[in-house]
Amino acid sequence: MILRVLAIALIALVTVEAISQRMIEHKIHRSILNHKVMVFSKTYCPYSKRLKHMLEKYDIADKQILELDLQRPEYRPIIQDYLKTLTGRRTVPQLFINGIFVGGSDDTIEMDRKGQFKKILLDAGALYEEERK
Repeated sequence: MILRVLAIALIALVTVEAISQRMIEHKIHRSILNHKVMVFSKTYCPYSKRLKHMLEKYDIADKQILELDLQRPEYRPIIQDYLKTLTGRRTVPQLFINGIFVGGSDDTIEMDRKGQFKKILLDAGALYEEERK
């Protein structure tokens, strides 16, 4: 009888955890789709800092940054695992524009150096009017 109760409690716990994971994944997915520019970052990561610094030179109309290290500790691996599912990468930073994965720090900074990044932002409608000229 005790084992049966424990088994039921364990199933309930696993179910709650699975629901929580799906809810977090859904929130991440919604954030990616609902913002022109979505960045997943960590406050202390030098690559994240470089990417955020590069983005500051653009007047981006709708930019959201999610700092993973400021999220609840139990959510962090779920977020990074979901990012890996979406992009093949678990590391940060990760940049999405109009719901599409653009890259990490090195990829994006290289695009910017070649003059390609502003065009991506323009095509996405992610810049304020003055910046579009």
